[in-house]
Amino acid sequence: MKKNYLILLGLMFVATFVVAAINVGDIITQQQLDGINFGNIDLGESFIKEDGKATYDCDYRGECTFYIKYKTLKNEIIDGDLTGNYEVVEQTSKIKTNIKTWVDIKNEHNKTYAIQQLRTYLVDRKDLIINVTKQRLARKQTQVQLDMSEFVEDLNL
Repeated sequence: MKKNYLILLGLMFVATFVVAAINVGDIITQQQLDGINFGNIDLGESFIKEDGKATYDCDYRGECTFYIKYKTLKNEIIDGDLTGNYEVVEQTSKIKTNIKTWVDIKNEHNKTYAIQQLRTYLVDRKDLIINVTKQRLARKQTQVQLDMSEFVEDLNL
């Protein structure tokens, strides 16, 4: 019995390890999702680049948008019905900023400092988007229902 238990634990560990490397197009079951540690998972986030440079758009007001891509989960739907599984998809998010901010920093300090500050801003915003996404994904995990009575019994009030 103990041997079977250890084999089952080993298989669960391997299944969790395999799911930790999610790829676009993978289908994740609820059981696999429950075994993922979203604090440590790599969502493959990166800035979208063209010719080695970050892709961005600016409008006539100086409002600029940078783009990041990362992996996330969406509900799997087959023939119009939810299956209870999740599909790994690539998502794009926008990071907005105004060029005037960085021109002001450049004028007050220098171009190198302005570039460092812009890089820090963009990386911090990317990290925020990824952390919020990880928290949202973790909320899809099955939540263990706690019963307060098990705690109240031992309070001795």
